[in-house]
Amino acid sequence: MKDKFLTHGRRLMLFILCLFTLLAIIPTTALAWTSTEGEKCKSYYGDEFVASDGDYYYSSPDLRVLIYRDNGTTYTKAYGSNDAKRKYFMRDDDGDHQVYCLEAGINVGTGFTYVSENGNNSEYFQNLPVEAQYGIMMTLLYGWHEGIESPVEGTNVDDYAVATQLIIWEYQQQIRVNSTERFTNNGIDGDIYYNMIKGRPAEKCYHWILDQVSKHYTIPSFTERSKNQAKTHTLQYDTDSGNYALTLVDENNTFADIKIDSENISLTRNGNEYTFTSEKMITEPVQITSQKDITVDCGKMLIWGHVEYQTMVSGASDPVYFYLNLDTQQEGTCRIVKTSEDGKVDGVKFTISGNGINKTVTTDKDGTISLDLMPGEYTVTELAGELYEPTNPQTVTVQSGQTAEVKFHNSLKRGSLKVIKTSEDNFTEGIKFHLYGTSDSGMKVDEYAVTDSNGVALFENILTGSFSLEEVNAPDKYVIPESQTAVIEWNKVTEKSFHNALKKWRAEVYKHDSEEWNQLMPLSIEPVKLMLQVKPHSAALFTACMTEKPSLTPTLRIMTDTLSRTIIPVAMIGPSVRSHRPKDTRSTRQFTTLIAIPRGTSLSITPYIWMFSRP
Repeated sequence: MKDKFLTHGRRLMLFILCLFTLLAIIPTTALAWTSTEGEKCKSYYGDEFVASDGDYYYSSPDLRVLIYRDNGTTYTKAYGSNDAKRKYFMRDDDGDHQVYCLEAGINVGTGFTYVSENGNNSEYFQNLPVEAQYGIMMTLLYGWHEGIESPVEGTNVDDYAVATQLIIWEYQQQIRVNSTERFTNNGIDGDIYYNMIKGRPAEKCYHWILDQVSKHYTIPSFTERSKNQAKTHTLQYDTDSGNYALTLVDENNTFADIKIDSENISLTRNGNEYTFTSEKMITEPVQITSQKDITVDCGKMLIWGHVEYQTMVSGASDPVYFYLNLDTQQEGTCRIVKTSEDGKVDGVKFTISGNGINKTVTTDKDGTISLDLMPGEYTVTELAGELYEPTNPQTVTVQSGQTAEVKFHNSLKRGSLKVIKTSEDNFTEGIKFHLYGTSDSGMKVDEYAVTDSNGVALFENILTGSFSLEEVNAPDKYVIPESQTAVIEWNKVTEKSFHNALKKWRAEVYKHDSEEWNQLMPLSIEPVKLMLQVKPHSAALFTACMTEKPSLTPTLRIMTDTLSRTIIPVAMIGPSVRSHRPKDTRSTRQFTTLIAIPRGTSLSITPYIWMFSRP
């Protein structure tokens, strides 16, 4: 039985230890006293404050205090007290709770019923100067509350609580308006409460609390105390995360965690740098109400009052609010404008890249594209078709709420054609060539070029495609070459050659007035001298027949050479057409020329030059 009892006893002990451990890890705020208005409690005095040095804290024997009337006016009165300072308590169904006195020099109604009010609804608290309200609330933030230890080494909770109470009275009595100085006011000595703890352990807690209050009242440099003066800060778009973010540096170096009243904006701190982040675009500035995120191990501040008796205070609420406005970069517009030499602007593709964007877009029927993009720098590249010269990518900077325009123009691909002219007689200048047809783009080409002194005709800036090329003004003496096909390629010079050969034919000359000279005298295309020996007489009749090129008309030039070697023209008649048919049946046309020989001429040799020309 004994062993069994010991076994069960150990189990029970372990359960109890576990229970205490569990209770110990529950946050003290969970056990905090009420924060509810309208609660009713009984008031009473507790024991004296006992300092860590073992002694009590005493009031000054001669006091003068500031009394507040219900209408907000004040007056002072004197009273004597040299008693040890005692604690103030409120008692409810859950037990006893230590509170602070809010009215110096006013009796506590022991055993009376007190009702809680929010500070905003308390007429008494609202009658206090604003500086007093702020000071008291911040003192409560960093002062002693149930369940916490003194943060100051070498002090206890009573030292901590006394220091808290005295600072509250300094603000309420208007001998302190901030955390850095005291002064005499309304006949009340500025050091009246400080002297109660001077040189005692509570003095350390007193200075620690005021130091915390001073720090707490300092707000981040990028915020304002007034809503109307709050500055607007713009969150920048972060391409890596797809969020909007902005890091602000607190030049006041509060190094305080901040809580904000926004569900859509998050805040993190790294030293004195605060980063605000939003997943969504904020098109209109939103005001952010902020407070320092401090842990207060008590409920919200409540004012406990009873008519004609002392006003008490419990809990703590942060009175320091600060404000800033936040918005985000808004999208800007990138507008692409497309023009083209051939007027085709719809359906052209472009790629846009940058700031985490890489997408392909297509122009509409008017050749434009408008895109909403986050502010930043983008590269726009055209995916040009085969018919057009490639365009260079362009960089465009999109700004928030503005339109950035970038233009692209398409030029059709072109090339050149070089025509090289040669001829049998080396005559190459001034020859005209005709290039015509339909280009690859569907546009018509109809161009002319004339050879220069080097026999070169140049067609420049010609649309690409396959075209016909022909010589159009070759002299009749040449055999006209056939037209050719010229393929024009982009950025290339196509070469074509044309050669003109002289026309070839057969010519025959007949002399009619003497049988002995009635003979065939062939001539070639080149000018020649026909040497005929004639007897002096009045005239000689000749017939010329052209047998291979009947479309041309010959000209016979005759000159005589005198004994003195003087060359003189004798005569030129014709040509005239006759029906005489020469012996050569191939001839199709005949020309007869009568040559007059002056009488008395003793010449025996007459040179003849046979030449051809256009009619």
